[in-house]
Amino acid sequence: MKRGLLILCSTLYVASSGFAYAQTAPAESTAADTVISQPEAQAQDAAGPVAVKPVAELRVPKLAIHWDCKEECTVNEKVAPLIEKSYADEALKHGYSVSDSETAEMVVTDYHQRPPGARVMLGFLAGKDRLGVRIVYHAQERKAEDYYANSWFGMNSLCESVAKKSYAEIVAIVKAEQPKLSHAN
Repeated sequence: MKRGLLILCSTLYVASSGFAYAQTAPAESTAADTVISQPEAQAQDAAGPVAVKPVAELRVPKLAIHWDCKEECTVNEKVAPLIEKSYADEALKHGYSVSDSETAEMVVTDYHQRPPGARVMLGFLAGKDRLGVRIVYHAQERKAEDYYANSWFGMNSLCESVAKKSYAEIVAIVKAEQPKLSHAN
């Protein structure tokens, strides 16, 4: 009985891993495909979305991330760089640049990551991944948090989601201060 369950779980794990890989793996191409698809790729590049170049005046602060979730969590060194990258990508997408000198304090206040094997094998039965942060910028405090309980999204996606929410909170502070700055001049 245990052996049969182990084989079933292993088969499901391998099948789901192969499925996820099949969705992300590039398709094999032959020389004929390359010749035919080059004009199509050029047409897609011309019609595709154009990256917005940041305007010098539109800046958001860089993030100074540290952990303060007491003994409830263990520090994961991969989380801060994932948040910073997703935050910078979101800023660039909306025409903002990340400041080199001005910073916003981000404190990780809640963090829990399911073991990846348990997440894939058991899905929501394995619990949920959680990430919560507190952002302090110009004496204003905001929060951003999210969780995933499904088996498809892990901590990388969760960091991206929290970074996007953090970006939105910081931009709200920046936009609220813009009228004050223009009236002061």
